[in-house]
Amino acid sequence: MFCLFAAIAANAKEEPIQLFPRTYGYFSKGDSETQTITYDHAYGQYGWKNTKNLDFSVYNYIVLEIEPTDSRVEVYILYDGAEKSTHVGKIDAGETKVVCEFDSTRKVEAIYTAKSKVGIAKIVKFVLTDEVD
Repeated sequence: MFCLFAAIAANAKEEPIQLFPRTYGYFSKGDSETQTITYDHAYGQYGWKNTKNLDFSVYNYIVLEIEPTDSRVEVYILYDGAEKSTHVGKIDAGETKVVCEFDSTRKVEAIYTAKSKVGIAKIVKFVLTDEVD
């Protein structure tokens, strides 16, 4: 039975979310070499804009992993045509991972992170996936 689950997990589709360079957001900057985001203001935004109109209907989740930080880091999606972004998940201070379910039937305009305090977040992994373990 364990081998069956391992085989299913090995077939999961993953697509990295291209955070560097930033194509969406404000009051933040990123460093691609160190994979860090510096937030200059609380709730500054740093993320990726879907300028190529990519279709994410094969994915159901966003996985964000970071090194522990001193404040909450949140994940948002801006759906096409929506006036406001949708909050899909958060990592509390000292924690390292969140799995966010999102509406893959809607067109995604942008995916971004925000930090509740000024400071740095080091990204370990930020991907779209169709399965989670």
